[in-house]
Amino acid sequence: SMMRDVLRMRLIDAGTNANRKVAVTHDQARRTLVNLSLHRPSYPFSLTPRFDNTYRTNTPLTVGKFMKTTASVEIEHSIETVFRYTNEEVPQWSLTVIEDRPTNDLRGLGATFLCVTEEHGRRMEFDGEVTLWDPPHRSAVELIGKQFDISAEYLFEDLSGRTRVTQHSSVRFKGFTKMLMLIVGPLIAKQGLDAVNRELQSLKAKLESQTH
Repeated sequence: SMMRDVLRMRLIDAGTNANRKVAVTHDQARRTLVNLSLHRPSYPFSLTPRFDNTYRTNTPLTVGKFMKTTASVEIEHSIETVFRYTNEEVPQWSLTVIEDRPTNDLRGLGATFLCVTEEHGRRMEFDGEVTLWDPPHRSAVELIGKQFDISAEYLFEDLSGRTRVTQHSSVRFKGFTKMLMLIVGPLIAKQGLDAVNRELQSLKAKLESQTH
């Protein structure tokens, strides 16, 4: 009887200690999460999805498998000139596109093309299609690649002789790249926005270096 009582007390103590360890572990985990939330880096852009179909100028948005950016630039040229040059002379002004070769006989809506980009010595190919063509106000293309797809829409606004160009772009990641975005999405989003702004500044510089 005494032996049973001793064993029972030991079992009760063991259970109590186990519960305490679990409680301590849960409490440590809770404190760790709180500390992470208090000390996480603050990024100058949004990590929250937007569902109202609006865009925030110069603000990238990342949601795991896709990234959206919007940027704009004002150019000292007529809207007709800016529309034509932006859409028809991409390798001339783009910092990354080195080839833009038609793959069918259409011009404007439905036209398809092969887009080749190169950055830091790395080449990528995209199958492209014009999905919107409303000269001189709007145009859009869809680019299909191995690692990601890109949708880009350009809006052109007449500012009494000058033209504002706004680019809305969406990048949809695939496979390993999609998993990578879950880890380093904010950093890639910032780099993506910087790249879009550099592209538009290059468009502005190339056009404004030409005579009207």
